[in-house]
Amino acid sequence: MTNLTKNAIKKSLLELLNERPINKISVKDIVERCQINRNSFYYHYQDIPAVIEEIVKEEADNIVSKCHTINSLSMAIDIAFSFAKENKKAVYHLYNSANRDIFIRFTMELSEYVVKIYLTNTFGEEKSKDRDVFLNILKASLFGCVIDWIISGMDDNAINDIHRLITLCSGFSEEIAKRSKEI
Repeated sequence: MTNLTKNAIKKSLLELLNERPINKISVKDIVERCQINRNSFYYHYQDIPAVIEEIVKEEADNIVSKCHTINSLSMAIDIAFSFAKENKKAVYHLYNSANRDIFIRFTMELSEYVVKIYLTNTFGEEKSKDRDVFLNILKASLFGCVIDWIISGMDDNAINDIHRLITLCSGFSEEIAKRSKEI
């Protein structure tokens, strides 16, 4: 029963986030939506930010579980943007809330993980200073793309532009991998 209640709370909060900003959502709204009492909410969560953190972490884990074989930057972009595209209003409301730090932290961690998988497929398991430098550049670039996309209103054209940029830079990471082994 505990998981059912927690899932109902998270689902209700996500639905509400897709309707309105977080500062317009109260615990009362959540418990009414999922038809539980306030004590049940506080039995599972300290406050709304704790629910948000769990939702974001679970979604990041869900995305990570789907991306064991990332072999292109385009695939990494699609994975990183998948949850955000499905929940545009919720992401926008969370990004523009006092809880932005939760979103930022998990977006950066997700960007790093997705890029690590991609680089492992490109460079192999071998650790190197060049790989670490490239990881930081790609992680920051992917993170920046996500933030720019949100700021620009989450228009699908921005994602298409990112895919176009990746096409234009095709072979870049493979060339870095090759040069890294030559030096």
